[in-house]
Amino acid sequence: MIGSHTVDQLINEKVDRIIVFDKVINERNLENAKRSKKVKIIQGDIFDTKDMNKATKGVDYIFHFAGMLLLSSAKNPKGCLRDNINGMFNLLEIIVKRKVKKLIYSSSVSIYGSSKRKVLMKEDYPFNNRTMYGASKIVGEQFCRVFHDMEGLNYIALRYSSVYGPRQNPEGLYPRLIMHALERIEKRLEPQIYGKGNEVQDFVYVGDVVEANILALKSDSSDLAINIASGTPTTVRKLIAMVIELTRPGTRIEFLPASGESIVPYRKFSIKKAKEVLGWKPKVDLKSGIRKLLESCRV
Repeated sequence: MIGSHTVDQLINEKVDRIIVFDKVINERNLENAKRSKKVKIIQGDIFDTKDMNKATKGVDYIFHFAGMLLLSSAKNPKGCLRDNINGMFNLLEIIVKRKVKKLIYSSSVSIYGSSKRKVLMKEDYPFNNRTMYGASKIVGEQFCRVFHDMEGLNYIALRYSSVYGPRQNPEGLYPRLIMHALERIEKRLEPQIYGKGNEVQDFVYVGDVVEANILALKSDSSDLAINIASGTPTTVRKLIAMVIELTRPGTRIEFLPASGESIVPYRKFSIKKAKEVLGWKPKVDLKSGIRKLLESCRV
């Protein structure tokens, strides 16, 4: 999702050529991109030297979005090790070989783990990750730092909060709460919440994330990790209530016993660094973002 939206925005920038490289090409997400003469789509494997050499030839800048998501990583930790960690190392070696000018690495606030206290998580907040996915993102950031010191790699790691919006991946642990609610409402069923729904999460609209990506690429700053979040967290209960308000007002919520699936109790992130370094701040509030998502689902 984030990758295809970023490609759409890059088409409007002063860019000569955009290479989309992935093992699995989502044709639907790239419908806009395929209409542009700037865009070339290459299907290949990050572990195939021939594929990687072909995709990175003459490339000045790289966004690295690919990777196994949180739930899939929990089910397949060896796959996460291969794709998110070994794949990242392989990419960094190619970047050094090609003398790429800058890497924008898609990291995650998952590295912070959970907090039961109401604390503001700044970029220096201690890592308290307990997931394979979060561990892989920590390793990815550390690899970037090592390659910066050893090979002069210019990079910025963007720690995304829960990204939602059109083309949303249904596997995302927190954004899928929205999709599940929409699916049940469409079937005239009550949307479900496990537990009381008091968990506090930060949902950031994909369009705002794309803007942060572009600003990070243009920035002269390097060797940094930056939170990209809305800065305005909400409870799961309020999130679902908002979905109901925008679709079928008056629908009740069905509360189920808390499940074993981990939804962290509290997350609030500082976005001060993003404002200071990138000149970025989110523009789309949660209700407007959900409305945009709904409009895309109706197309």
